[in-house]
Amino acid sequence: MGFFDTAAAHDPRLGRPTEQQAGSGRSGPPEGWVLPTVLPSVRVLGQTDKVRIALVGMRCWPDGVSFGLHVLRRWAPPLPRPGFGFPPESDDWSFRFGVKFADGRVGIAPKRLTPPPEADGVLLRQQRGGGGQHFRQYDFYLWPLPPRGRLTLVLDWPVEGITETRTEFDAGEIRSAAARAVVVWSDLPKTNGAVR
Repeated sequence: MGFFDTAAAHDPRLGRPTEQQAGSGRSGPPEGWVLPTVLPSVRVLGQTDKVRIALVGMRCWPDGVSFGLHVLRRWAPPLPRPGFGFPPESDDWSFRFGVKFADGRVGIAPKRLTPPPEADGVLLRQQRGGGGQHFRQYDFYLWPLPPRGRLTLVLDWPVEGITETRTEFDAGEIRSAAARAVVVWSDLPKTNGAVR
């Protein structure tokens, strides 16, 4: 009997496995069934002598793109309860982040989860985040893919003295990378309203 051939590895309480479903790109990145193409871009989006906000990579999906933002602070407020995990969000960390497409459409990341936009709208939403007292990492998801031309990332952080900054990218490069994403299971059943 091998190490992993124990009763714990075959827990009957887990029940019958279920197959995942292919959802719409509007609901978020297809992380469970697509391997994205990664563009290894590192660009400072905003800075002062005490703070840096940088884009650290883009994950390009068939219908959208995820941005990895890293926030570094030289000085930060003390943690309310040191040693007890991730500090709660506060206005001290609330930078604003948005995008502008070449065709003029814009998306602004909301502070709270919102429903997906109408069919022709732009969704920019924080997917996850984490970190500590002096560092945070955030993932933002943008849907749909930007049209060819310039994609502009816009941010500001008034609390830290970062005025509105704009950083441009070639949306054609993002679209080309998205076309190379690998759909692992193209035959998954669709969720209600799935668009591909």
